[in-house]
Amino acid sequence: MDDNGAEIVGNNSNGNSIIVNGGTINGPIYGAHVNAFSTASSNTVIINGGDINGGIIAGLGGNAINNTVILSDNTNFNGNIYGGLSWTGTSAGNTIIFGGNVNINGSVLGGSSGGYDIFNNTLIFNGHGVTATGVVGETVQHFEFNINPLASNTAILSTINPVDMDGTTVSVSINGNISAGDRFILINNVINAQDQTILLSQGLSAQYNAQVLTLENNDPNKLNNIQSLEFLTGDLKLNPQTKSASEGRIAGFAMVNQGVDMAASTAQALGHEWTAGAVQGFINTGGSSARYKSGSHVDLDGTSLIAGIATRTEFGVLGGFFEAGEGNYGSVNTFTNAPSVKGSGHTRYTGVGVLGRYDFTDNLHLDGTLSTGRARLNYSSKNWCDNQGQCADYSNSVGYSSTSLTLGYDMPVTGATSVNLRSGMNWTHMNGASTHIVGDPYTFAGTDSKRWTNGIRISHDLLEHLAVYGGMAYEYEFDGKAEGSALGMKLDAPTLKGSTTIAEAGIRASHKIDNDVLTLDFGLQGFDGQRSGFGGQLRVGYAY
Repeated sequence: MDDNGAEIVGNNSNGNSIIVNGGTINGPIYGAHVNAFSTASSNTVIINGGDINGGIIAGLGGNAINNTVILSDNTNFNGNIYGGLSWTGTSAGNTIIFGGNVNINGSVLGGSSGGYDIFNNTLIFNGHGVTATGVVGETVQHFEFNINPLASNTAILSTINPVDMDGTTVSVSINGNISAGDRFILINNVINAQDQTILLSQGLSAQYNAQVLTLENNDPNKLNNIQSLEFLTGDLKLNPQTKSASEGRIAGFAMVNQGVDMAASTAQALGHEWTAGAVQGFINTGGSSARYKSGSHVDLDGTSLIAGIATRTEFGVLGGFFEAGEGNYGSVNTFTNAPSVKGSGHTRYTGVGVLGRYDFTDNLHLDGTLSTGRARLNYSSKNWCDNQGQCADYSNSVGYSSTSLTLGYDMPVTGATSVNLRSGMNWTHMNGASTHIVGDPYTFAGTDSKRWTNGIRISHDLLEHLAVYGGMAYEYEFDGKAEGSALGMKLDAPTLKGSTTIAEAGIRASHKIDNDVLTLDFGLQGFDGQRSGFGGQLRVGYAY
């Protein structure tokens, strides 16, 4: 485009858009040019390269509000550039956006007014190598610098006259990866600048403290007393929000533990009332809704199933089973130095195992289980995202193994009432895994649970084949810590460690069919402590 002296002016006072694609323009460019009684607002001037002789005003009027100038890479200007210019009123909300290698033989004014009612005007620098005679400080309230780490040797803005930074704010973002100790010149020539420390993110998982400092300018062409505004990076550290990624592991682990509990309760329920050589098929299914305190918390709603067969031996019971379960969870992590993170996902497991019971006497017995399988889990968050809007999500499939041992003692009180005392340990291990979350490498360590449970249950026979029961138990988790690392740095680990009180109540019925026995057992549980919530189980057994 080549013009030999005519002005370029938008037709309206509001909403004009003027685009210049290269060439030479001789004459000023106005997004809007109206009288002192009208407002010029929301006008845009876009310059895509070329040579402009005559300057730019995006909005000129009695008031100049929310006007924008966009200057792409490799553009040359002779003249002043205004985001907004007010005759005597308000000049506010105007923005000038710079690409790289923009050369201005003139001054830059964000928002100017003959009435000096000026506020909230911004300069945004998306490239390095912008040069100008000066920036009129009183017309700019905000500076935004987007740093390219590959252009560290070039100042973002270089001016002949010093830029007065009094009363301005400075924000910085990084387009790429940087290292500790990197240094960038934001403006080569400033006065009245305030030093500040800011916290910036690198990708999803990393943060670093950085400083915006006024330093002596090292440019050999400048006098020694000229100061520059510079950006210095500190040590890289993990974003505290990364802890939320481990909550998915906690949820998957807690789901597997629910299966371990169901297997253990099934083993304890296979009593010695049926004779040696008898075979019992069983199905045990149940569900729960519980909150796990993990440092923050995980809410897990899940269901589990065990199906198997057992035989009565001379010394006790021996059987095998298939187990499966799945659940949905939500997690919330709150931080003092970062926004809260909400995560959610789905987890499921399948496995096989053996269970047994050894009768020392008619009253004293040892129950045990051993199982192995695979757990699958996924995690996602809609409010833990990087600067490009990519949010965290991952999926894992890992192996697990578990065992339980419980010593029980049955103590008759009356002909219809008995007390069962039990104490046992449950151990679970879930393998570690590696994954990438929005491109950042994460490694999750293997997780172990070691739980000790002590309980009492009182049973009372209402009829010959109908009984009710109730009881209390105390459980303590010694471990349950979900450790891991991201970018080679240790994650803050959530844990299931702590104590839980469990209350239960249920009803058990049996029915003889010739020499076979059908058993139904329905129970409810309530939890409080490290995990809180409720659950229920239904067990069906058929001995023949």
